[in-house]
Amino acid sequence: MPIGNYMDCTLNLIESFKKNDIIIVESRWKVEELFDNLGLNLKHKIVELDRENLSNNDIFLNELKNGKNILLVSDDGSPSICDPGMFILHYSYFLQNDYNVLPGPSAVTAAFDYAVSNGIITDNEFHFYGFFTKKAVKKIKKRKDEIAIMFLRSFEDMDYEYIFNYLSKKLGNKKVTMCIDITTKYEKIFKGDLFDAYNELKNHLIYAKENYEKQKVNFYITLVLV
Repeated sequence: MPIGNYMDCTLNLIESFKKNDIIIVESRWKVEELFDNLGLNLKHKIVELDRENLSNNDIFLNELKNGKNILLVSDDGSPSICDPGMFILHYSYFLQNDYNVLPGPSAVTAAFDYAVSNGIITDNEFHFYGFFTKKAVKKIKKRKDEIAIMFLRSFEDMDYEYIFNYLSKKLGNKKVTMCIDITTKYEKIFKGDLFDAYNELKNHLIYAKENYEKQKVNFYITLVLV
């Protein structure tokens, strides 16, 4: 999927929407909105992934067994990076089915590029710690080398004050590149230190509550620390 701007959708993806029998989606409304913007009448092909109980996904798993052509669509990244669609890739491998990967934009790799372009990363290695949660930050290790550490999560019910305080105590006031809603009209790129990033995020949360909820828009950030 394009991260936010529908014009980023590739011709390859549009053709795949048309030719595949079933389209498995992480979020139905996101793909339906994409179809509306692209003028595609393909909503009848959509089957939403049951993320709470993966064993409930028999509809398309049986079709996968029967050799149907199935397209798996990730919201903002790739099934191999912190995505519920990974189990479908494993299942496909178990069945010895062939599958192709359609390269597309990823918020994680895009944020890494922003950090590099800001001149704060000296190595091309990064450690991805998954979703922006209390549990994730406790896995972070203080490293001697400059290494990017990334988080990706919507703002719903996140205790950001706890998370930023924890990071400050554990890592110190690190350099930060913070990417908010990459490629959307709300895109905001911040570079500075961890303390200033938290103040910037607090201001943006106030703005988001006033503007995002009216349009039912989710809020995504990717935080890069070095």
